[in-house]
Amino acid sequence: MVSPAVALPFWEERWVAPYAAGAAQAGADVVAFPIHGARPPAAVLAACQGVLLIGGGDVAPARFGADDPHGLCCHVVPERDDYELELLDLALARDLPALAICRGHQVLAVARGGALHLDIPTELPGALQHSCPKEALDAHPVAFAAGSRLAAILGAGSISVNSRHHQAVRGDRVGDTLEVTARASDGVIEGLESAAHGFVVGVQWHPEDFVGAGDRFAPLFAAFVDRAAGGALATDLRSSA
Repeated sequence: MVSPAVALPFWEERWVAPYAAGAAQAGADVVAFPIHGARPPAAVLAACQGVLLIGGGDVAPARFGADDPHGLCCHVVPERDDYELELLDLALARDLPALAICRGHQVLAVARGGALHLDIPTELPGALQHSCPKEALDAHPVAFAAGSRLAAILGAGSISVNSRHHQAVRGDRVGDTLEVTARASDGVIEGLESAAHGFVVGVQWHPEDFVGAGDRFAPLFAAFVDRAAGGALATDLRSSA
């Protein structure tokens, strides 16, 4: 298999390594690059075969028509929102494989016209604890929709995941072409897939934390990289335009 070039835009480099390791272990040529000063998204997509969106701060609520009068959102970076939303829009238009993790999963929903709960404890009283320590690798189970890509990839009807998020995709506004394919027992959406694309998968948990710690979600990275491998050409995206 020729190693496909997978674009991994980031805002803070300190969080990149485990995501890159998950995709690299699956055979990708992971090209991580800072959003500030990066090439325009169209130039990046002309030179890659897949997109990996990673975790981080909250998407600005204005992006999905919401207000935040009580300051529930944190670490909002409009420049990052601009870049990732444009990159994902263009990637989906080209039907490039995309794996979207945590914040990336939420960016996927927003890019397709979806919306988010600004804070799970505030808006969904009685929900499970979803903002857990990084060490809690078995925070709660998620159940997969029968026949979903996630169920097929992971070979299970449910699986135990970690959980480090205080926001979630709204069930009443998931986003165009997106299907809910994983939920926690409290109903919080944990997985999304696009019915209109070859491989567009979002997960709310952090599969990258399992690299080298049992590799529970290695098949997820492998499926993404395998899909990106068709016609792959390794390319350097690191230099800015």
